[in-house]
Amino acid sequence: MAKSEVRVLLEPEFRQWDQLVEHSEQGTIFHSSSWIAAAAKMLALDFILIGVFKNSELIGGCSFYRKNLFFGYRIAYTANTFSPYGGFVLENPASTQVRENETRHHEIISLILEKIQTMNLAKINFINGPGLSDIRPFTRTGWKGRVYYTYIVPLENDIFSSISYGARRSIRKAQKLGISVKKEYNPDIFWNLAQATYAKQAMPVPYKKDHIMAFMEMMNRNNLGDMWIAKTPSGEPVSAVFYAYDPQMAHGWLGANDPAFKDTGAVSFILFESLAELQKRGFQRFNIMAANTPHLAQFYSSFNPRLVPYYGVEKINRLGKLSNMFRSDT
Repeated sequence: MAKSEVRVLLEPEFRQWDQLVEHSEQGTIFHSSSWIAAAAKMLALDFILIGVFKNSELIGGCSFYRKNLFFGYRIAYTANTFSPYGGFVLENPASTQVRENETRHHEIISLILEKIQTMNLAKINFINGPGLSDIRPFTRTGWKGRVYYTYIVPLENDIFSSISYGARRSIRKAQKLGISVKKEYNPDIFWNLAQATYAKQAMPVPYKKDHIMAFMEMMNRNNLGDMWIAKTPSGEPVSAVFYAYDPQMAHGWLGANDPAFKDTGAVSFILFESLAELQKRGFQRFNIMAANTPHLAQFYSSFNPRLVPYYGVEKINRLGKLSNMFRSDT
């Protein structure tokens, strides 16, 4: 690619990165510099933004977190407690010609992979967002690919009439029981519900309280998302969800429920009410982010979503094979 330059971005260039993320088909809130910097700070990680420039225009890039292991070995990855994915973002196609667009995108990805190869990374595990549908530049050069799935709910049409009969019945049941849903920022309620959710499964909450509280505060302060809470008529919280927003769509970032109220229909009702609110605000799509867990997929599929694949890629370098015994927090 003529007149192209690949380099690690400096902080003054983050605004240019965020503009690429905002307009790219692959870009999500999880690729934004503010999100990545906040997550890295909470988890005591380094983060890297690589950019490909043509003249002075940023035409593609890659975001990931980096962690030091031992003897100078480092691992790089995209998914962690706060971020389901990250990775590659590319400028949108400038042509209607498939070959021209593929060639350009493949060249951008190849340049980034060459740069990454110079970084002395023992293991690389990138989970890209749903917008990156072509991982051939990786698999053709020795990377291993893996497919994941998410559910995308379209919000253009009437939501209630689009969902399954069972979901509508659960919503009506919650309404008859007097369950109410309100947009309310209350991290303490969310934390208590998260404890109840995982206690039922005899599992610890997979994130630290101070981390999640601080991250929610950052999101609320910067208008990056909203929390909804469902309560009984007596005011007892039974379910909570926290969504994140970007120009492409809304994302179901976190959710928690009190298992004692499993049969009230509250989980279906809070999803329906929050989706209806998002629709009024002009969002056209909602990323449920729960299709890889069987019992969650069974529930969320009742909202008649579209199943969308997204792709992970992994590479273990020669000097990194000894670090295979270590695992990142992906």
